[in-house]
Amino acid sequence: MAVAIMAIAVVPLLGSQSQSVSTAMISRFNTTASLLAATKITELHLVDFSALNSDQGMFEAPYEEYAYRLEVWTPSEEEVGIKNEDERLKAVELTIMVGDDERYSYSVRALIGRSGAGGQG
Repeated sequence: MAVAIMAIAVVPLLGSQSQSVSTAMISRFNTTASLLAATKITELHLVDFSALNSDQGMFEAPYEEYAYRLEVWTPSEEEVGIKNEDERLKAVELTIMVGDDERYSYSVRALIGRSGAGGQG
């Protein structure tokens, strides 16, 4: 009888421990992915505006298990609320993943503008 009571008490605790580990892994991913995304967006602001193109790849050590996918397009007035007739803006969507695992996915969108002198703005 005592063993049955112990089993009934221990099973929920094991499930709680498993859920705790899963939550910690998701939290770690979100923290790392947001820092990698911020770094990548900063790099995009520093490259030549005309060189902004869609891309994908892997990060370097110690983050080699993380991959990124970058989509670049010229946004419409409906998307950003301002005219972009001279194509001085590009929209980017950056998605960070662990390898090809879509379950661990972190996406951010940004606008990057060209300055009047032809450089970044």
